[in-house]
Amino acid sequence: MKKDSLVKSEKSQTRNSNIEILRIISMLLIIAFHMRRNGYSNYESLTMYSTSSALGIWGILGVDIFLIISAWFLSNQQFRIKKVIHLVFQIFTWIIFFAIIYLIYDAFYLKNGVWISIKDLIKYIYRDFFRPFYSYYWFITTYFFMLLAHPFLNKILDKLNKLQIKKILIVFLFVPIYSQFSTSVVGDVFTFLYVYLLIGYIKKYGCHKLSRYAKPRFCILAITIVIAVRFLYFYLNKYNLFKNYFSMLLDSTIGCIGRHSIIILLIAMLIFFTVLNKKPTFNKIVNRVASCCLGVYIFHENGVFGFPNITNKLCTKLNSLGFMDANLLFPIKYIGVVLILFIAGVILEFFRDLIIQRPFMKWFSNKFSYKLNKIDDWFNNF
Repeated sequence: MKKDSLVKSEKSQTRNSNIEILRIISMLLIIAFHMRRNGYSNYESLTMYSTSSALGIWGILGVDIFLIISAWFLSNQQFRIKKVIHLVFQIFTWIIFFAIIYLIYDAFYLKNGVWISIKDLIKYIYRDFFRPFYSYYWFITTYFFMLLAHPFLNKILDKLNKLQIKKILIVFLFVPIYSQFSTSVVGDVFTFLYVYLLIGYIKKYGCHKLSRYAKPRFCILAITIVIAVRFLYFYLNKYNLFKNYFSMLLDSTIGCIGRHSIIILLIAMLIFFTVLNKKPTFNKIVNRVASCCLGVYIFHENGVFGFPNITNKLCTKLNSLGFMDANLLFPIKYIGVVLILFIAGVILEFFRDLIIQRPFMKWFSNKFSYKLNKIDDWFNNF
């Protein structure tokens, strides 16, 4: 039986800079989406609405592309507990960073002049280490559980035949559909696991229809249709021709409110497999920047210690200065702020990783290598 290009492309490449560029673009889309919280989807301003509809509605697309990239590579890898520890330590060090900033902010900006005790600091770190798993850092939660679950999902992909996996995907299709209208972290986790199985199935058996449409022109067409629908929504809403429940249904269907969407997932798959089928490239700088993207997410979407969300704080300040007023330069300014947040996050994550993460992981791996290997063996040979 002849396999389609989606299967063949996997054998010809591992990670390459084309995919890393896609990862970078995805993070930029996520930042642009988070900026919409600051009134940039204002229906009264066509300039603002046009910008947010073209650039700021693709947050869940960025999330889905990140998920697809991870699932593609993890689906034929063995479990490594170091990946989980790496993620947990990354979050922990960022929380310590925000704790220090909070103390400085509290003492000098708010001028309370009160420095909390070491005991209170430990208590806050313990509390806020877990709080991200239920608020701003919902993606970290779902990714964390996906890392833990991926050896079990790989067993399903290895042990079951094509028809059996297909039946599972059909039966549990309600999971991503339900998550379009749910804000439950449990729904997020199961949606990630479903997409993991879906991508693993495609990687193993291919998908002729997806292979047929995984081309730039179809990606552009799909994105154009979503944007066109948003503009139609703008005019219907402006003249009160759209009922509230229709508005909610539309936003949920095309993922514009940050929830999962079947339509956006399909677009993400089209984009990913279009890039995957391109000739691999390698660029060390691109790959290094892409490796900082998760840190950029943690940085710009912070929500711990009561410290103001950096994205919201920056946008609020720029709004107060009149910098983000609706005019012809607004799209350029919008993109500029996205780039500033991204570059700042990359720089901070690069030095955090270089100075803290790498030395710690090297020491930890050497110190507990035997125990880590035992954990890996348990997961991989259950």
